[in-house]
Amino acid sequence: RVEAGGRAEARAAPHRAPAAPRRPRLVPTAFSWPGECHAAFLSGSFNNWSERIPLERRCDSPGRAEPCSDWSLVLPLPPGEYAYKFIIEAPAGCLRWDTSGAEQTVADEGGVLHNWLVVVPQDEDGEPAAHTGTRASLTAAALSIVDARGPDEEEESYSQEVPAEVVELFFATEPPPLPHSLR
Repeated sequence: RVEAGGRAEARAAPHRAPAAPRRPRLVPTAFSWPGECHAAFLSGSFNNWSERIPLERRCDSPGRAEPCSDWSLVLPLPPGEYAYKFIIEAPAGCLRWDTSGAEQTVADEGGVLHNWLVVVPQDEDGEPAAHTGTRASLTAAALSIVDARGPDEEEESYSQEVPAEVVELFFATEPPPLPHSLR
């Protein structure tokens, strides 16, 4: 703006606070333990392995004394990749760390087996977002399949065809089973 005397007056722009980063939408994620036990807990990289989260007992007769074989939990998690394990209390009262054979597993650098989960971002309607998984994790998974080929299975030429094993990693053929707590 120019004043009557010919001097320019500088106006400061209004101060705006920087926009807060958008927090990722939490995704309801189901966990279940199918084995008999007196109590089942969950811990993983999503809570820095710092606490035991109790699973809920889902039995036909909740007051029964014998061990229950149906435990579940729905935990809201941000999208990402997580390692986790179950902590199982046996009838004698001793605790053990265990993985579910019904879920995907991965071994860490020390060879310790963990269950593995990829939580996919969802849009406002609760549908998976167009981009699923991180580029690094999807690339690593695809390369592990290619590296698993034997020396006799060399490719004779390049192609744009995607191996079926890689497609199975990226696209589910069926939806996951609904946990008992949501039935």
